[in-house]
Amino acid sequence: MRHVRFAALIAACAIGCSGCGWSPYGGGHATASGSGAVAPACRPAQLHVSLGPFISPATGQNPRALRIRNSGRPCVLTGYPTLHFIDRRGHAIPFEISHHGDQMVTDAPPAPVRLARGGSAWVVMNRYRCDLGDRRMVRRTVFGVFGTHQGLWLVVPRQAAWAYCGPGDPGSTVAVSPFEPRLAASLSHK
Repeated sequence: MRHVRFAALIAACAIGCSGCGWSPYGGGHATASGSGAVAPACRPAQLHVSLGPFISPATGQNPRALRIRNSGRPCVLTGYPTLHFIDRRGHAIPFEISHHGDQMVTDAPPAPVRLARGGSAWVVMNRYRCDLGDRRMVRRTVFGVFGTHQGLWLVVPRQAAWAYCGPGDPGSTVAVSPFEPRLAASLSHK
């Protein structure tokens, strides 16, 4: 049954649910910075998502770095990833997603990131601790990248110690950076 719910979540977002934070009709090509060459949007089959290195957190913060590696032809990532957090029963956890930065995540606007074969892009996500107690634990994070008409859904490994704090709690908002060419660019420099 949980696989059905998980599949339904992905299908709903692929169709274009409101609030998912993406459009399946985004730009398919982008100009690579400095070269003048045009590269296509990154395709699902050529990308691999993994957890990045540990980020030393500010007090109460829980940052996680995600590395997106290209194993195919040169391509471009633009904008923000789509993230969905899933509990142990396969249900979506209703975190609020913010693209405005926070104490750990940059508030820089998105810009196209050209990935060479073997190249990487970075995303940092962060949330505040649950001061009033954990309500639900994240067991899987579904990561989406969208180009012209294709979506990439990859399950990022379990996020240790990430919990949902409940509606309206500051710990139930996840700040997400845009795709960046370097890990340092994904971080706040405040």
